Amino acid sequence: MLENRKIEKQLKEEAKRNEFVNQVAPKKIEEPKTVDEEIQDIAVRGTVLCELLNVRKEPNMDAEIVTVLPQDSIVTISDTHATEDFYKVLVGDVEGYCMKKFMAIVAE
Repeated sequence: MLENRKIEKQLKEEAKRNEFVNQVAPKKIEEPKTVDEEIQDIAVRGTVLCELLNVRKEPNMDAEIVTVLPQDSIVTISDTHATEDFYKVLVGDVEGYCMKKFMAIVAE
């Protein structure tokens, strides 16, 4: 009987320790992310400075326009996909490129 109580007490203490460890332990490394999720993780916010800004399919002036953003629109900017003149941006479900000179980085 006494032995059972001892074992029971040890099991409760171990359960408490495990509960504590689970609360403070670092999270498990997640599976690789999609490009959209990766862009959001390594990105910053930007705002449109001009009256209307074209979002283009490719980072060049002749590329197809996928949408147009009004002034003060907030977008997600990916620095890793930027070129000398263009940022890669994400606006809702739309991905494209905007000229850097018409955008400003928003402090977070």
